[in-house]
Amino acid sequence: MKQQRKILVVALVVCFFNSTDAKEWTNYTCTIDCNAIAAEGTAMWIGTRGGLEKMNQDGSIAAIYTNADGLAFNNVTAIAIDAQGNKWIGTENGGVSKFDGKNWTTYRINSDPANLVRSIAVDSMGNKWIAFYGNVAKFDGAQWTTYTTADGLVSNFISSIVIDSQGNKWFCSSLGVSRFDGQKWTTFSHDTTKNCIALGDVSGIVFDAQGNKWFGTSNGVSKFDGTTWTTYTIANGLANNIVSAIAIDAQGNKWFGTTNGLSKFNGAAWTTYTTADGLADNAVLSIVIDGKGNKWFRSAYSNLRVTKFDGAKWTVCPTITGPAGYTVQAIGIDKEGIKWFGFNDGYGISKFDGKNWTNYTTADGLGDNHIAAIAIDSHDNKWFATFTNVSKFDGAKWITYDSTNGLAGNVVLAMAADMQGNVFISTSRGVSEFNGSAWTTYDSTNCPLEYGVRAIAIDPQGYRWFANGNGVTKFDGKTWIHYSMSDGLGSPTVNAIAMDPQGNKWFATEYGISKFDGTNWTTYNTFNTASLADDRYISVAVDSQNNKWFGTYDKGLSKFDGAAWTTYTCSNSGLAWDCVSAITVDAQGNKWFGTWSGVSESPPGFTAIKSAKKGFPPVSSLSVQVRNSLLTISLPSLMPGRAVAIAVYNASGRKIVNQNAPSGIGHFSLEIPGLSSGAYLLVVNDGSRKATAWFYFPRGQ
Repeated sequence: MKQQRKILVVALVVCFFNSTDAKEWTNYTCTIDCNAIAAEGTAMWIGTRGGLEKMNQDGSIAAIYTNADGLAFNNVTAIAIDAQGNKWIGTENGGVSKFDGKNWTTYRINSDPANLVRSIAVDSMGNKWIAFYGNVAKFDGAQWTTYTTADGLVSNFISSIVIDSQGNKWFCSSLGVSRFDGQKWTTFSHDTTKNCIALGDVSGIVFDAQGNKWFGTSNGVSKFDGTTWTTYTIANGLANNIVSAIAIDAQGNKWFGTTNGLSKFNGAAWTTYTTADGLADNAVLSIVIDGKGNKWFRSAYSNLRVTKFDGAKWTVCPTITGPAGYTVQAIGIDKEGIKWFGFNDGYGISKFDGKNWTNYTTADGLGDNHIAAIAIDSHDNKWFATFTNVSKFDGAKWITYDSTNGLAGNVVLAMAADMQGNVFISTSRGVSEFNGSAWTTYDSTNCPLEYGVRAIAIDPQGYRWFANGNGVTKFDGKTWIHYSMSDGLGSPTVNAIAMDPQGNKWFATEYGISKFDGTNWTTYNTFNTASLADDRYISVAVDSQNNKWFGTYDKGLSKFDGAAWTTYTCSNSGLAWDCVSAITVDAQGNKWFGTWSGVSESPPGFTAIKSAKKGFPPVSSLSVQVRNSLLTISLPSLMPGRAVAIAVYNASGRKIVNQNAPSGIGHFSLEIPGLSSGAYLLVVNDGSRKATAWFYFPRGQ
């Protein structure tokens, strides 16, 4: 065996959160997608894209933990529990968090995507074995040891780690399985010329009382008695050959989760369970057996994520009430203070009254489930701009408008409402104004506005401000005035507009932040303001203390108090995600931030950055939307003019896409036909920096 290589985790962050810390941020996240599950006594721990849940036996949720509480990152990918009851939580980009029930400790490698954790196991000595993206690490409480293919590991991309009763460590991958006894490595690889493990991804291993090893693969189940391999498939009684989970109960029954149902094998006969029997979803990704013998099954991409089976009764544990989706594109607050959140990932609208969540989709009357903007008019009607139309909701009745009944075009980009009840709607074919009974269209035939207005704002004088990729245009009802870079605007591409109490207009642009006082322009960017988080901004709002808040694509929030700039990220604060696409302030001064991982709320007056997290580097993440097999990708602030390499990996670490992105643009589409259901990792590299993002297929279409 090659000499073991020792590494020390570069950023060790110990976070102790008291009640004061907890009040600074509150996160509301979507927990539809369940990634991991573990049992501890009568409690079940559920890892989701929106944080860590503690579930009771009856399926009720006892607690939800996010990065606002101390979790390293909200997308939880692995869970293990040690003998002392510490929870070890693997995350997508934040490394590993340990939770003792009160305090959080986070271990992070100073590299992306190395902080992606695939699996965690704890051996009898208390060592933690962690499958990172690119290696396996052992942590004995003080020292880290890493293993790769150079040491004997079958692959650097391990999907599952299992430890047997003799203390052997088993590592599963798409290339086969490695066994490590502490000194010697043995690999069981795919070999079509020999009797061996079934060809395909190996999802897990269990060991029966007779010493047989059972391997779940993407081509059936393989049993190894130490000499002979036997493979079971659909032909033998297995529900499906793609096996994603495997477990053995106290009676010796083997349970196999497949993409088409659950199979039980008692050694002689097979029994298959599906949704017809009580299973929440036929695609079973995990199986956990608790101390009482109850079987818990994690489902794939279902609102009914977890099913409990006690041997006679099936209990489906539904998703808790919360936000419908992940990527919050728009926020509106009505006259009663109720918050409305629009999601552009196909989950429609969520309403939050401060206690309860109500979700609306096309099934309720919404015109399209992909939301681009929200406006509340003076009559308290809610307007929702979608990818294909506009819907108005008066609290009881829905009306949808498109090009057939007044709207200039069907693709809607932005909206705003004035005090008189007029609603202004930007479409792909011009801007439409609706006064409640009649429509007026502004396009190239009657005004200087170009197509593609991406932001609209109404100032206290009732003047309309329109922003697109060619600057800003003001309309007082009679006269149009256009402002561009030659006038002082920092960038021709303006994404959002806000007004402060002094009448200054603030513009979030693709190259910094511009302020206009009616006469003079001032632009802030990283060239002249070193403390600025980034140059690319997509959202802006002014709070009750006249602080200006600016959201970025992937660098968090910039706050400007008139003298100093402060940056808030998901690493140094409780912000749910570093892509902040919407910002709104309510009547009480609370800030509401729409991110690509849910909603963050922060009360008025907070200024603290959690010093306990200062060792973290900024997480470099991408924005990616999925619709059918088309990815719409928003690149982070990579070096302009340099070639950007694009790679997509499946959950087994296999590269399925390798190509270059078009040069010099921040947004583009990538078609990947033939995607199967599952999780995929997108990696972009401009030669000096990497950025990563997971996406899930299928999403809400």
